[in-house]
Amino acid sequence: MTIFSMLFYILIYFPYFLAGNNFISFLKAQKWIVHHYLDSWRVSNIKTIYGSIFIYFLTGFNKGWYEGAIWERIPEWTIFWPVYILIFFIQLK
Repeated sequence: MTIFSMLFYILIYFPYFLAGNNFISFLKAQKWIVHHYLDSWRVSNIKTIYGSIFIYFLTGFNKGWYEGAIWERIPEWTIFWPVYILIFFIQLK
């Protein structure tokens, strides 16, 4: 499984290498991604609601990440979303 994951990861970046980038620039890009991810958590003042993805999928409400955000109804949400999630988890058995 690990070899498949690594090959898939490299396959995703294949166009990056076709554009003329080399392995060193690839490593620099990966370093920037990791740095950006870690830095965004450090300076973030976002009040995270853990598990909010389930609220989003089951009820169709989402709270933005910006300051003063309110719960907003997602217009694309339908009653089928919770059904799809349920079917997905049933298939995992």
